[in-house]
Amino acid sequence: MITGCTTTGPVPINIVPLPEQQVAGNSHFTFSKNTVIQVENREQEPIAGLLADLFTSSAGFTPVVNTGSSAASASVIFSTDTTLVKESYKLDITPSRISINAADKAGFFYAIQSIRQLLPPAIESKEPVNNIQWNVPTLGIQDSPRFPYRGLMLDVSRFFIPKENIIKIIDYMAMLKLNKLHLHLVDGNGWRLEIKKYPRLTEIGAWRVAQRKRLLPTQKMLSQENKHLVGGFYTQEDMKEIIGLCRSTSG
Repeated sequence: MITGCTTTGPVPINIVPLPEQQVAGNSHFTFSKNTVIQVENREQEPIAGLLADLFTSSAGFTPVVNTGSSAASASVIFSTDTTLVKESYKLDITPSRISINAADKAGFFYAIQSIRQLLPPAIESKEPVNNIQWNVPTLGIQDSPRFPYRGLMLDVSRFFIPKENIIKIIDYMAMLKLNKLHLHLVDGNGWRLEIKKYPRLTEIGAWRVAQRKRLLPTQKMLSQENKHLVGGFYTQEDMKEIIGLCRSTSG
C-alpha cells in the first residue's frame, strides 16, 4: 500500500529583506490580461506602470493603469495613507484584489518591488513564457526600512564596470530596496569620469596594460603602441542616465 498526504497552510513569503510584519494566507491572486491597476493621481502612474510593464515581455500582456477615484473594476488599488511613515507601505493581497497603501512615492515603489519578488521568477524573462500562472500568494504585509541609508559601493576605478551592467545593478538594488549607489570613480588605478575640459584624463587615465590571465569577457580592450589596454570611462551622457535611473528607483 502506498499512502500520501498533503499539507495545507500559509504559503511561505519569499521577500528580501524580510518584511517587518507579515501574515501569510493559503491562496493566491492571479495577474492576467484583465487585471486593472487603479491609481489616485498622475504622480502614482509611473510607479503603477513599472508593475504593469513587468508582464509585457514575459507574460505577453500589460495590465491597464487607470487614474481617478473609481476603483469598482480595479484589481490592484493604490491608496494614500498619511499615517504611514516615509518609505513604508501596507500590502494586502486577497484572491480577488491587491490593496497598496503608502504615504509617499517611495512606499508605493517598494510595495511594487515586493510584488515583483512574489511573482514567479519567469517574470524577469525578456522572452514570452508559456504555460505559467502569474500568481502571488495571499498575504498581509506592513513594512518600513530599518535604516535610512541602504547602499552599495562599486569600485569602478580599480575595475571598470560597463554602463549597461551598472543599469542592471541599479534595477536589482531597487528590487532589494537599496536606495544609495556609491561609485568610486577616481583613484590611482583609473579615472572613469569624462571631463571635457581635460580630455587626457580619460584618454590616458582610463586605460591600463591588460593582464590577459585576469581579463574577463566583458572588459573592453584597445591597442595602443603595440600594447593591449583594458579599461573604460563614463561619458557625461552616461552619468546623466545613471543618475536619472537612480532617482527614479530610490523613491
